[in-house]
Amino acid sequence: EEQLLKNISCDSTGVVYTDVKGIFSNNCERCHNSTFTYREEIRMDTYENVVSSVNTGWVKGAIHREKGFIPMPYQQEKLSDCKLSKIDNWINNGMPK
Repeated sequence: EEQLLKNISCDSTGVVYTDVKGIFSNNCERCHNSTFTYREEIRMDTYENVVSSVNTGWVKGAIHREKGFIPMPYQQEKLSDCKLSKIDNWINNGMPK
């Protein structure tokens, strides 16, 4: 996907939840949801659960694959720089809905 979109710029300004919801749905929600989760405090299936999960400090460290965190998405490729930028900007701007 990133190779195909290589020449298209990534707009990560003014990101709101609907801009990152698909990233979380496609990469996180299968293993982190209200009925099943590998880590009790990490749920990525609703806005409220995502915000709560991000506030634990685990999400950002895991998706950036920082030392001391389990790399996420688990056993998959790292999220693209564009997706990470959108998530980071959303978080840094107060996680607007």
